[in-house]
Amino acid sequence: MAKPKDKDAINDQIGWYADPVYRKLKESKIEEFVMLIRSTVLLGLATFLGAAAPAQSTPTGEALIARRDLAAQESVAASTTEIVVLTRIQLILSVIGAAAVLTSLEMARRSLALTRSAVESQADTARHQLRAYFGIFDGEQLEPHPGSITLTSKFKNFGQTPALDMREWIEKWTVDSFGNSYPVKLSEESQWSYRGTIQPGATLSFRHSFNLDAEKREAARNKTASILSVAIYSYRDVFGESHVTAVSQVFGGPSLAIRVANIAFGPNHPEVARVLAIASVRPPATP
Repeated sequence: MAKPKDKDAINDQIGWYADPVYRKLKESKIEEFVMLIRSTVLLGLATFLGAAAPAQSTPTGEALIARRDLAAQESVAASTTEIVVLTRIQLILSVIGAAAVLTSLEMARRSLALTRSAVESQADTARHQLRAYFGIFDGEQLEPHPGSITLTSKFKNFGQTPALDMREWIEKWTVDSFGNSYPVKLSEESQWSYRGTIQPGATLSFRHSFNLDAEKREAARNKTASILSVAIYSYRDVFGESHVTAVSQVFGGPSLAIRVANIAFGPNHPEVARVLAIASVRPPATP
């Protein structure tokens, strides 16, 4: 039987176990071992789970092309929709623009029409202010003579421009009453007399004598008869427009001094139109 070692020998034999450095080293080795075991278990578990999971298929080339074509078609469809929307908007804007242009043209047309009307109105006003106005001035006078009578017609150009190509038509006759309305029938044998150009402000006196016996003169003086005169003047103004002055007067009373207008005669009388037609085909007589 071996003799037990003494206390100091035992302490020497196990002292390195109790050393802190040895103990720390020993614990480190144990941790490394534990980590190795843990890694090995996790790796095996992962391998097991990977083998049990179904294999996922990788897209082939045709499938990838199909997906790309589908994406391209969807992109084209989206672009087409945008183009349609933009086209509609552009069409609406074009319609609005066309309506605005038409409105502007209509306003311009109306403005032009108003301007033209204003210009024509001003021109017409200027013509009326400047043209010749030939009318009776101080009436007509009768001068009795033995066996005849002289009719003096006084007319004046009241306008601011000359009266051109003045023509005169004079007739006179007796009627068996004295009044202010007598029908007029001009002679087929009378004709126009040419008087030329009448300047602005010019006053003209045209004298015409005709036979009148004592009996008719006495009847006119007593107002049982009267002398009827007709004077027609046709002329043009400087603007090329034609005008007519037509008057008829009735004379009677003492010295044939009473004078009244024959209201049944004027520029619109049918006889005036008839003798104006004669003037267009028959040359006027010289004064």
